[in-house]
Amino acid sequence: MSARITTEELLQAVGSTYQSIDIRSVALREGNKWINVLTVVRFSRDSQKAVSEKQEELQRLHGIVTSENFRVVFSTLAYSEWRILEESCTKGSLKVGEIEIHLLEPVKLEEQRSDIRRHQNELRSNERWPWPAFQVWAGSHHPEKLHGEALGRELGGKGWSSPYDAINSLCEINMRQGGSYGYDLFLSLPVYASVQEAKFSTTLNELQFSYIHHTSLTNTKVVAIWKKAHADRTTVVHQRILATFSNQVTEKEIQTETGCAILVNPAETDQAEIKVFHDKIGEIDSVDCTIRYIIPVPERNILFAAVKRFCPQSQLENSFIRPYSQKAKKLKESAAFELHVSWLLSIYGFSPIVLGEYEQIADETTRVNRASVDILAGLPRNKGLLVAACTIGTPKEEDFLNLHHACEILSREVFLNTSVAVYPVLFTGALNMPTCKEIGEAFTAIPVVDSDRMAVLMEHLQAGLEVLFLEFIGNPRLCGLRSLKEDY
Repeated sequence: MSARITTEELLQAVGSTYQSIDIRSVALREGNKWINVLTVVRFSRDSQKAVSEKQEELQRLHGIVTSENFRVVFSTLAYSEWRILEESCTKGSLKVGEIEIHLLEPVKLEEQRSDIRRHQNELRSNERWPWPAFQVWAGSHHPEKLHGEALGRELGGKGWSSPYDAINSLCEINMRQGGSYGYDLFLSLPVYASVQEAKFSTTLNELQFSYIHHTSLTNTKVVAIWKKAHADRTTVVHQRILATFSNQVTEKEIQTETGCAILVNPAETDQAEIKVFHDKIGEIDSVDCTIRYIIPVPERNILFAAVKRFCPQSQLENSFIRPYSQKAKKLKESAAFELHVSWLLSIYGFSPIVLGEYEQIADETTRVNRASVDILAGLPRNKGLLVAACTIGTPKEEDFLNLHHACEILSREVFLNTSVAVYPVLFTGALNMPTCKEIGEAFTAIPVVDSDRMAVLMEHLQAGLEVLFLEFIGNPRLCGLRSLKEDY
């Protein structure tokens, strides 16, 4: 959280980023004077001309709000004229548009004190990026004068339901009768430095993010804070890392830089905070996120990501939510074999899904079938996917090619730029089959589990040696499945 500072201190640090001051005032007539009800002052990186054009566009959209006793008026100043505004507020009188508006009491804008916050609710903005801002209500008078029935009738004759509708539309501030808004002057100074789009690359062990800032804003630094999660749900700072940057892109004085910090094997429950600070005003922006929620989406639930490539999510949800709409089908021998293989995988600690009628990977546009898979299973280590083909008879060459192709599609189109490993395996009811089938230029070896190795897997289960199956899947050339009887 940033420390409280004054307007003057902030302007000394970031004043070079502003070009203009946008002033919008709501005034009521009392006798022969216009009295301030609410004045909104925005500092802007846009030119004075651009701000004036924005004000004119609002008046074209909503009309000029002028009645006998109520007005919403606009004015702009160049940032270099900031002292004029400051002196006017100190004296208690503002020239806005064509009228002189009297403040209910003088306000020293330069002495207003607040902190810099990432999320702001009062003002609406058309900025492309949501910037942190220094915002403060000044003065000491609530706008009770807007509640009068006579004023309501007067504005009703102009097509406004209430004074608040006019204020919301033209001052672009969120306020309503009885709301929790403050007093009679609102000051807003955006600080043009922010962290965007944080994510964690599991392949590079990098915390990656975009840092955007005004090119005139200097003396800022970005640090990544790695917090380790403990069993009691507390977090302790594990490491502070100064971010490094690359790939600078500049657009209308706003520079976007790609930043990163190396976190070596963080747990998914760990937290990362990315903090932007200035050597004169302290913290400007801060983003706090749990590692699990910024890793690649397919990696959060590997099995779910893979299944959706075969069966669209809408159909998957329909099967769970409206099972009565799905007609039951009798199992053929091949389907029964797939079901029983999935049972075996479940017993071994996998999370299997028999794809059944959704076994085809179809092109998303033409719906042409590209490859097929019988079972998907999440690995116990939660960083891998088992892709299984099943055939009761002797497997053919095309069975292996099809399985290899399906794994390539999943690796490239679902799990690209993730640390997820995709493992093929072929189950067959045949006897005395080779341990594996080598395929592809990279000498990929597809493990083969035939009827003999099924029996071995049952032996391993009873002996508590499930880990041997995982070793076989990962390297079938060196880690074959042997019967325990062979050791005697």
